[in-house]
Amino acid sequence: MKKSLLDFHLIFLGLFPLFLITSCGTSKKAIANNYEVGIEKHEDEINNISTIDNDTDEAVKIVEIQETINLRKPKGKVDKIMVYLGDESVEKWKLVRLNSQNAIDLYENLPMMRFDKPWKQIYGTTGCNKFTAYYTWDNSIFNLSRLSSTELPCDYDESQFLNAMQNIDEIRENESILSFYNDGQEIMVFERFH
Repeated sequence: MKKSLLDFHLIFLGLFPLFLITSCGTSKKAIANNYEVGIEKHEDEINNISTIDNDTDEAVKIVEIQETINLRKPKGKVDKIMVYLGDESVEKWKLVRLNSQNAIDLYENLPMMRFDKPWKQIYGTTGCNKFTAYYTWDNSIFNLSRLSSTELPCDYDESQFLNAMQNIDEIRENESILSFYNDGQEIMVFERFH
């Protein structure tokens, strides 16, 4: 019984990698370091064949197949965070004021965002880069965590906006106005739009 079980394991270990190679296809693609990587397996290019013989008439062959890697320039930008600002029914907010300054005076394209309440996430754009973060909002207490953004070069400094986002500790909503505070001082004001 032990011998047939051992034979089964040896056959399984020898055939399972071949099954994976054939079932996964002969060409795969991956994204690495902003390049599209094509991994092609050629069955005719075999590096090593070894045989395991356990005093039986059966032998298991282990085959290593050479992998060739082709690098191609990406067809588009791959470092983007996908931000869906939604359709017309989704509540969206655009920046009106940042640290007592009019947003129109600071940004060519106004920062905007939307709240994904079921997932407790914010998605938005700084006017140049896209950002996302997780939040908790209990009455007026607001906490933002894991803020991340794309890092495209911009014509203006967006760090003031991102720093203000990280410093929010209170939020007040009044009809179509959303005000963010830090230590009781208003730092950002957003207006609802559709």
